[in-house]
Amino acid sequence: MKFLISVFLLLAILSNNYATAADAYVNGKWFESGQFVSRTVYVVDGHIRFTAPDSIDNTYDLSGRFVIPPFAEAHNHDLTSDFNPQERIDEYLSDGVFYAKMQSAFSEGFEKLSPHFNTPESLDVIFAFAPITGPGGHPIRIRELFFDRGYYDEFFSTKEEMSGIGYTQVNGTQDLESKFTGLVGQKPDFIKVMLSHSEEYALRRDDPEFFGYKGVDPELMPRLVQLARENGLRITAHIDTAADFHYAVAAGVDEIAHLPGSRAIEVIRLSDAEIAAKKDIAVVTTASLTTKIRDKYPAYYEEVMGQHARNLQRLKDAGVRILIGSDMPYRDTSVHEAFVLSEMGVFTNVEILTMWCETTARGIFPMRKIGRIDDGFEASFLVLNGDPIEDLSQVKEIELRVKNGQRLSQY
Repeated sequence: MKFLISVFLLLAILSNNYATAADAYVNGKWFESGQFVSRTVYVVDGHIRFTAPDSIDNTYDLSGRFVIPPFAEAHNHDLTSDFNPQERIDEYLSDGVFYAKMQSAFSEGFEKLSPHFNTPESLDVIFAFAPITGPGGHPIRIRELFFDRGYYDEFFSTKEEMSGIGYTQVNGTQDLESKFTGLVGQKPDFIKVMLSHSEEYALRRDDPEFFGYKGVDPELMPRLVQLARENGLRITAHIDTAADFHYAVAAGVDEIAHLPGSRAIEVIRLSDAEIAAKKDIAVVTTASLTTKIRDKYPAYYEEVMGQHARNLQRLKDAGVRILIGSDMPYRDTSVHEAFVLSEMGVFTNVEILTMWCETTARGIFPMRKIGRIDDGFEASFLVLNGDPIEDLSQVKEIELRVKNGQRLSQY
């Protein structure tokens, strides 16, 4: 008899410990399929449910406020060292950005950084390590410049130590295949490759005047994509020109980072945009990078922004997946990028919200059920005071942040 009582007590304790946690959010307007729908949403064990559970632990009255999925940042570099990582994470979460993609980082020392990321209370991040480039290509010049300024003292004692960690420099197919094994051994979440002025690859290859202003041999791209596929890794291509865009699309990368035109006025070929859409290749915007020249070169700024608008319109018309990313480390998050895109007039507020909250989030974490207010999806959302469809600036008026069912009350 005592044994049976002990069993029943144990079962009761276990049942209590593993009881379903359920909250109800009432009187909210939820962003669904491009419009706001008034409904009650339940958060059950960190997931959204549209059907009421058997019991409710807490009920929260949203008082008619507007609820959207959290934002995502598809291109940045500011979580790649131990320089105030928590401060930067807090800035992302405060802005409502819950998902981020670091487009190039160091595997060296990463074990000290990784505990900061990918928890229910923190930012969810993926990383590329040691981007692949050609001899003397981007980002080697920038890496060496930052080394001289002392930014990498925690990682390297000499510039030579950066090779294979700060970048992967390849010269020919055999060199690529040899070094790719080492890169995969660093356990990146995805592969990053640098295409830069591919149309002039032969001209720039051996000319020191172009140090840092060139990239990988475009002829290596098909084999590079094949190697990524064989290792179960997605691949992003940095581009500078329309020719770079063409080589990336032809090779079948998963994602293209940047729009053409930082140094030349170019429009993406219509055929390349159509092929990118057919292959489901995403393009990351980074248009706000151009704002760096706005004050010093106002006329050229307007010219480049006009080109960005034409390229984005072409991508939109072709049906290309467009991801929102800023590439503005330690300056901004994708919030600034979203407003730059809004000023261009290519996208409606509904389109910007959908790209930012859903398309970008799913582009970073394609296997997760995030980016939508839908039954069974992760319960991560932002509660806004006003309607961002009517006024996009309302995305800055965040009343409440909920991540994986947890209320982030500290922001």
